[in-house]
Amino acid sequence: MSHAKSCRPNPYFPPSLRACQHNKVLYHTHYLVASYLPLAFTMKILYHTIFFAFIGISLAHPRKDRQDYGNKIDYNSVWRENFMYEANIQFSSRDWNVAEGFAPSPGNDSHLGPERGSNVKYDAGTASLRINKEGNLVIQPTKDDSGQWLSGKIETVMSWVTKATTARLFEARIKVGDALMENSQGIWPRIYLMGKTYNEDQSNWPRMGEIDIFGLANGGETFTPTIHCGEPNGGLPCSEPQGFKAPNAIPFSRGSLHTVGLLIDRRECPAPVAGTTGECWEHESISWFLDEEPTYKITGREFGDRDAWQKLVHEEIIIGLAVGVGGDGVGPPNEATTTGESVGMEIDYVGVWEAKVHSS
Repeated sequence: MSHAKSCRPNPYFPPSLRACQHNKVLYHTHYLVASYLPLAFTMKILYHTIFFAFIGISLAHPRKDRQDYGNKIDYNSVWRENFMYEANIQFSSRDWNVAEGFAPSPGNDSHLGPERGSNVKYDAGTASLRINKEGNLVIQPTKDDSGQWLSGKIETVMSWVTKATTARLFEARIKVGDALMENSQGIWPRIYLMGKTYNEDQSNWPRMGEIDIFGLANGGETFTPTIHCGEPNGGLPCSEPQGFKAPNAIPFSRGSLHTVGLLIDRRECPAPVAGTTGECWEHESISWFLDEEPTYKITGREFGDRDAWQKLVHEEIIIGLAVGVGGDGVGPPNEATTTGESVGMEIDYVGVWEAKVHSS
């Protein structure tokens, strides 16, 4: 009786190798390859299925899983909001006050922010405030069936104060819609800092102080750093309601992401110099930035009004994000004014940083 191991041809071998082999090494090698070939083939198919499915999901719903806040090597983070909520939902957050109701004429305090004479209704619904599939906040103006304009405005619940010998940076990365100027009449996307006491008494505007970090009016491609302060209606020192404006407008390209920032700096307090009273507020400064490059700077001494400066720089402030429609600053929309993202503002992030203290 033969005790030789029986040999069965393996269908996964090529025809030339299907016959039984007498060489044990060759036989077992072929046997192992043939036995594991179906598993390897299956794993390869599974791998490609999962890989391309993942790519498909990523392309269909791109999301930011890591936030790039730019070069902040000289700053410590104090607070940040990157709007990484679920896509296509109504915006809501315990960190923000969401405006609802009609923006008033002067004297009516039923809204957040000073859109004097505006005809927009601020709406907390998905039409005006929503998170897009990239994980960014979108504020966009719309019109309802009756022709009433709707838009969105939010202001931080939290407030910040820049203490003596410190500096605070307020920054956002944004994209403004690229609608043509003739289709943007009356639209006003903007970012601002407001004295906290405004929420307690809105009729107090602009005495509590407002610093406009950014704003584009009527589809324009420049913005002018602006400060509101003091008495309304022609009052000094800010020449309201126009406000104290930088001498030159800053070019801004619509339709692409940019960082806009403002630095309140109270670190400089040198010994008295000629022509000053020797008080620190004269050496403090407010600086505007676009894409991390400085665009305008003003010191307390150049500003010239101590009381108004202290309201702007020394007291608690909140951050506001809004897209206004109409108002004293831009005029009303017209029949050509469009709606939606092309005249809206998209916000990737907004945050507050404090300058690091470097030992000498």
